[in-house]
Amino acid sequence: MPARFWGEAVRHAVYLLNRLPTKALGDRTPFEAWMGRKPHLAHLRVFGCVAYVKNTTPHLKKLDDRSSPMVYLGVEEGCKAHRLFDPMHGKLQVSRDVVFQENSEWTWTASANHEENLPEFMVEDALDTDEVIVVADIEAGTEDVAPPATAMVHMTGASSPSTSSSSTHTTTSPDSHEGPVRFRSIADIYANTEEVVGIDEEENEVMLMMSEEPTCYQEAATEAC
Repeated sequence: MPARFWGEAVRHAVYLLNRLPTKALGDRTPFEAWMGRKPHLAHLRVFGCVAYVKNTTPHLKKLDDRSSPMVYLGVEEGCKAHRLFDPMHGKLQVSRDVVFQENSEWTWTASANHEENLPEFMVEDALDTDEVIVVADIEAGTEDVAPPATAMVHMTGASSPSTSSSSTHTTTSPDSHEGPVRFRSIADIYANTEEVVGIDEEENEVMLMMSEEPTCYQEAATEAC
């Protein structure tokens, strides 16, 4: 087993020493001296052997695996279950539904060198063009707002021989089915708007009066109703 499991090996060795007889206690085990009864050793297995743990995942399909191969690391303290390590996922698991193969051991070299051979993934431009779409952010309260819906950019590079050095292209976003939206700045609106000249308050009141209405008290008093 790899050296990184030295802690599990020491843990399991202490578990065994506490259940083996010693001369210091008169051929009794430390477990017997402490608990007053002989230890039960039928559950012990070969440390590091292959164990198949029952897959308890709900809703298993007909062709799913019913067990997962793991490595035996001893007994879990405080319960009658086995301590197991899953090399494929790098996780510890405690289970009682286990079938052991004590004559088999895990091939750690193959597990360490196991890598998923994924195909190389490359992104290529299907249009093979050097056009760039520029998108501008519109912020509320900004006076000079002029986000271009299209951009005319010419890329001069040695890696694009099929593009003419004097040609320009216009690219419109393919997701838009409408024409480009134009925005006018506040300065442009002020420049193209005629200022409305205000009139005096007295002239405004005169315009609201009819020609038949009296303009003073004497005319109103002498006018026949």
